[in-house]
Amino acid sequence: MASITKRDLEICASLAREIANIRERIERLREMLTGSAAVISKDPPSTDRAPDKMAQGVACLVDMEEDAQHRIAAYLAHAQMVEAAIDGVSEPNTRRVLRLRYVDGLAWGDVAKKMYYSERWCQMVCADGERELLNDCALFRADM
Repeated sequence: MASITKRDLEICASLAREIANIRERIERLREMLTGSAAVISKDPPSTDRAPDKMAQGVACLVDMEEDAQHRIAAYLAHAQMVEAAIDGVSEPNTRRVLRLRYVDGLAWGDVAKKMYYSERWCQMVCADGERELLNDCALFRADM
């Protein structure tokens, strides 16, 4: 079993949420750049050296996509480690709750919807899974 801490679980979930947020911002920016606001004007270009908003938007989009790629690489490394540890949990429902919460980074309400159980039930199952996961990892480290 992979050695894992509660902080590893939290980092994985946080990275998953950050990536989702960046993707949403990228999508909004793309819509702004290609939507009705990006209509080409029939007026001649201004000579007052006003900044090119389209170029600025595209540059911002490129920066956001590069940031997303770096975060995805970090997420994949953490997710692989967390997935390996979760695979060692005995109960299938517990494994699923742990994956939804920590690998997918979902909020408790979303975890509950996907599991078709209450948020409280999912939280209790997750706590049981965390105890099993972290105890097994502690035993694993002690054996080394």
